[in-house]
Order: sequence, then structure tokens, then C-alpha cells
Amino acid sequence: MKNLKLTFLLLTLLINSKGFSQSKPEKVPRYTQEIHDKKWYQTQADLWEIEVKKDPKSEDSWLNLYTAYRSLWVLNIYSEASNKKVTEVVDRMEKVIPESFTFNLTKGWLMGCWDPASMKYIQKAYQLQPENPATYHELSVRYEVELNYEKRKEFHIKMFEKSDISQGLLNYNYNVLASLEKDAILFTIGDNDTYPAWMIQDVLGFRTDVTIINTSLAGINDYREKLFKKAGILQNTAKTNALQVKEPFTAESREVWEKLLIKSVVENSGSKPVYFALTMGNSESFSGIKDKLYITGLALKYSEEKIDNISFIRKNYEKKFLLDYIKANFQTDKSKNFVNLINQNYIAPFTLLYKHYRTTEEAEKAEEVKQLILKVAKDGNREKEVSEMLK
Repeated sequence: MKNLKLTFLLLTLLINSKGFSQSKPEKVPRYTQEIHDKKWYQTQADLWEIEVKKDPKSEDSWLNLYTAYRSLWVLNIYSEASNKKVTEVVDRMEKVIPESFTFNLTKGWLMGCWDPASMKYIQKAYQLQPENPATYHELSVRYEVELNYEKRKEFHIKMFEKSDISQGLLNYNYNVLASLEKDAILFTIGDNDTYPAWMIQDVLGFRTDVTIINTSLAGINDYREKLFKKAGILQNTAKTNALQVKEPFTAESREVWEKLLIKSVVENSGSKPVYFALTMGNSESFSGIKDKLYITGLALKYSEEKIDNISFIRKNYEKKFLLDYIKANFQTDKSKNFVNLINQNYIAPFTLLYKHYRTTEEAEKAEEVKQLILKVAKDGNREKEVSEMLK
């Protein structure tokens, strides 16, 4: 997904920089799976440039070069200079390997799902290497934009069977969905709080009643209007026109538009409860409704009336959340650092619950949730800070 806010990424970078006296490049994973700092990506880009010059036909070298520059583009908040560099790599690829899997994948990836013409490149890449999961993410999001849920499901099943997604992120997003009321509308913001949630719906058939609105994808006018109609979010001509995106977002215009999007949904959702994933952070898009948001688990619930959110948190913790993956994980997770970072979202609701248990003199439960909070904090290098908070 293009032009997403860097949720659970830029505020805290958990990866330690490696030494940079390298002579051989390293494989560069997608930035949604594993994240490094700018210096690491620049080093890899420089080294993969050397490999590309040695063998201009090497798809592996081109893919790693592209991924390094694309990751820098993300870390540089989608700057024009970084975007130009990514585009140049794809243009160079087209001259030497135009019929290759890698060129078609990266060309479609660069164009993004906003451009319908990108589909032909992704489909060609898939036809060339149908067992390569790199295309599955791109196809699933394009079928989402078409509201073709049968095809979206097909590729999420393929992705799941290839284990091409973090188990920790699946666990986290399962708990997000589990904590929502029936027929809820859930706002998300990025890849790691959207793809896993879709996959859980498609593969497990779990919480298919929940409508997920990714704030970036919602900028696609036709898609947004069809999704709103399907979800029963009322639209009238004036409000529909006000949400029309007519030119690429700037940081400022996106913030204004997101406020309008959120306002439109909360005012026209009918009886459907509206939630905002905690991965959205303390978004400026919430201004005007912050006093109507209540943390109920891994999401904020919008409510015109004051609610007892502690009862929601308690119910979710005691009856709905699956938390063994935090206590003991017996699998190697390719996105461990992302998982440790996103899991920090448990700390706020669980701290409220911890204080509640102490107030109600439920000492055993208080100690249990305290240990869980400390485990999450330790994994995120925040143990000292959080320990002080719990005193």
C-alpha cells in the first residue's frame, strides 16, 4: 500500500544497526516484514548496485536493489527524491529484463493499486511464477479494491499456506477482531493491521461481519463508495462529493481529508459501532472526536454516550483474547521486531485493567496481567519505563 502513515515504525526503531564494512550485500526483505535503519538500506543499495553492474540479467540483484530503495522511500516519508530513485530502478530494469517476473512485479508494485493498469503487470508476474508468494499481497489488495472477495480469499489462502505472513501479526490482529462488537466498522492504517485482518476473515472465516476501512485505500473514490454502500454507511451527494480525491495527497491535505472521512463514517454508520485500531496512534485525524473515543482493547470505540470501557477491556482479556503467543512463542517469526513493536499496544488497556483489579482487590488477576504487561514491555525495550508506571 502506497503513502501509508508509518504506524509502529518511525516512533520507535527496534533494530540495531549492523556494522557497515560489508563487501557482500544481504537479502533485503519487504519493509512490512522486517525493518532496518536508513544507513543499512543505503549500504545494501550501494552493494546491490555493484551486483547489478556485474550481471544486469540477475533478477535477484534487481529485486533486492528495488526493495532497498523502496524501503528508503518509506523511511524518508515518501519524498520526491526517494520516489525518483525507485522509479529509475524500474525504468532501468525495463531496458534489460522487460519480460521478467521481477520487472513486472516491481512495475505493478510501483504503480500501486490506485492505478488499474498496474493489474496487468502483477498478473503477468503471477503467471510467470505462480508459486512465488510475492505477488499474492499485490493481487489480494487489488481484488479488495474491486470488492471481489472470492478472489481476495483465494490469494489469502495461498499466502497463508505459504506462511508468507507473520504468525505474531496474525495473532495480534485476531485479538483486534475478537474484541469488536457485532457488525463493527474498523478503521486501520497500514499493511500490518490490514492484510492479517483480511486473511483471518478469509482463511478462518472469523469475524466476517466486521467492515475494515483502511484509510489509505479509502482514498480510491470508486472503491470507497462501493465499500460504504456494502457496509450500509449512508451517503448523500454533498458528503460523497466532499470526499472525492481529485489529486495526490500532501501530508496536510491527507490529514484534512482523513478528518472528513472519519466524520462522515461516525455520523452515517447507523447502528453499527465504529472502532479505530490502536495502530493509528494518537492521530490528528481524531481531533474533534477525541473525547468520544474509549479504549476497549486493541481499538478505540467511538461513542456519543459515556461508556464503562473497563468492562469491555476485562471481557476481552478474560474471554476473547488469545495471548499464549506473547507468553511463549515456539516459532521463528520473520517479523519479530514488528510484532514486539505492535504488541506495545497491549500496555495501555492492560494497565487500566491492572489498576481495576487492584481496586477490586483481585490480587491474583492483578499479578497475572502485570506480568503480561512487563513481558510485552521487555520485548519492546521499555521494561524500566513501564515498571515505574505500574508502581
